[in-house]
Amino acid sequence: MKPTPPAIHNAFDILEAFQDGQREFTAQEFHKKLNISLSTQYRVLHALEDRGYLRRDTQTGRYRLGFKFLQVGNLALEQEEIVETSRGILQDMCDETKETIQLGILEGVEVLYIKTIESPLPLRYVLQPGFRTPSYCVAAGKAILAYESEDKISRVIRAGLRRFTKKTICTTTALKRELADVRRGGYAVNWGEMRKSGRGVYAPVFDYSGRVAAAVGLSVPPERFTHKRLPSLAEVVRRCAEEISSRLGAVPLKTSATTGENEAASLAEAPIRSKQRGGSNRKPEKSGRKNDTSG
Repeated sequence: MKPTPPAIHNAFDILEAFQDGQREFTAQEFHKKLNISLSTQYRVLHALEDRGYLRRDTQTGRYRLGFKFLQVGNLALEQEEIVETSRGILQDMCDETKETIQLGILEGVEVLYIKTIESPLPLRYVLQPGFRTPSYCVAAGKAILAYESEDKISRVIRAGLRRFTKKTICTTTALKRELADVRRGGYAVNWGEMRKSGRGVYAPVFDYSGRVAAAVGLSVPPERFTHKRLPSLAEVVRRCAEEISSRLGAVPLKTSATTGENEAASLAEAPIRSKQRGGSNRKPEKSGRKNDTSG
């Protein structure tokens, strides 16, 4: 493992200096407290200020913590709240389906998995917390992106829609069509878009503000992930996602079409409609791989 660059340590030393209760520092006070060379210190201070982690008063030259900490801190608290709120629900979900359960959030253009409960069955998939995947080619990512802003979806597209398998979504048109299908049905499916043997079904989780905060779902070996079983799995996933959302203060998600037809009541038909439109709910292919990612 490569040693951490000194500038990184210096940056953390500067930020942690505020832990002692002093709310403002001049550059000289930082130097006296931390014994960092002035030339190095000024470069680090400038970088932290540029990224919003420090604010400098132009009149006094004193530094205070920046508002970026509020954003990062709120995100950390939100993740912790989602994990704690969903813990019992995820375990019940695992007990009911006997499949691996995962909770993921969107971080940048990737899905970050923050909670996993492993299937009790010998043949299972496991994504440990901290694992990341591209968002556009896994069910967790599509479940979140379907309710994200156009700006975030555009960022994902600009980052590149790399092909992993023959089923990977690689065009803007195909991705937007897929996300529209997710919004109509209320859940997203992966038939092997990142890995040939990857299978999963996820639904969005919303917070009190109505913003999509996460996706919850399950990963299933292809031997147990069939069109016949999908409606029942999707029903469990949607029900659990709605329960977590409710505990976070969200109002119930409406998935009915503009004509008033309640698609939420016709989960069993959703895979068939998507299949007829050429969507992602295609017949699963055979695969002998057992331990690939599948969210």
